[in-house]
Amino acid sequence: MKSARTIVFSTHLNVGVEQIPLEKRLNARGWAISYRPPLQSDWPHSGGLNSQREVLLHARSEAIAIGGLNLIHAALVLLEPSLESAHYSFHPMPLNTSGNRRARHGHSSLSVFPACQIACRASRSKALTYALLKFHLSARLFSRHGMDLSPGHIRGGALSCFPFDHVHFAYAIVVAYSVVEELDLAVRVPKGGFSVKNGVWDLAVRQHLESRLQKAGVNFGETFSWLLRSTPTKVERKNPLPMGTKSTWAGGWVRDTEIALIDAINRTSRLRSSVAAHRFSDSTASLSQYDVANAQSVARRLLLETLGYWND
Repeated sequence: MKSARTIVFSTHLNVGVEQIPLEKRLNARGWAISYRPPLQSDWPHSGGLNSQREVLLHARSEAIAIGGLNLIHAALVLLEPSLESAHYSFHPMPLNTSGNRRARHGHSSLSVFPACQIACRASRSKALTYALLKFHLSARLFSRHGMDLSPGHIRGGALSCFPFDHVHFAYAIVVAYSVVEELDLAVRVPKGGFSVKNGVWDLAVRQHLESRLQKAGVNFGETFSWLLRSTPTKVERKNPLPMGTKSTWAGGWVRDTEIALIDAINRTSRLRSSVAAHRFSDSTASLSQYDVANAQSVARRLLLETLGYWND
């Protein structure tokens, strides 16, 4: 029996010529990536097309191509979290179709090529595939542009009075921690035991977590910047932050603190278990956009480090 023919799909994603490796092809599980000069009709208002190449996706069916492009999109959001707040969407189009000749909104950035690399690598691992897609889902539930989270941003807007936002905040945290679980980097506590008591880690729990972090290639010696803004919320008062040092930019209403990475993972676990998951309580309405950003940043850092892209 003959195998199905490979179909070439346009993605409307552009990369710089200088980023393309000599082999000019990336292979994923069930699909592959190549490049072509972008068409002027696809980018009617863009200049400098000679320095760009469009990403082409090779797959045996549209369903497989959609799955591949979903992974690339998720990887783009991982590299550029603000991308999801702009509500970009991508859909593969077979080459040489009337639909493909119509001008479409495309995306060009330095993150496109590494996103393709990440997607190809993730495609070979169920755990990485699910972790990447879960991060994307968390960002779709709630995400803010990086400028909105900067210390210099206008004060206020951390909490919401709308139940709609409470649900999105809570489940963005739940899904973000699920990324950590997919990577097998969650805090594991034996039945009847504890992770931290009176500010001190259970030695066995800590060593088990650190050994898994080391195996995954995560540098748990680096600190994590935990965002704290304005007056302490009910969530913060019930679950005080572990001991740390003030971030260099902290001051006034900005109380950002540098804590150990394992403490950041444990705090995200507690946010998920005691506040965000299960039946909602009064504390759920006290979740802030910064709680979401912290949980997503923990998931993002662990996923990028596992993939080998944290310091790239």
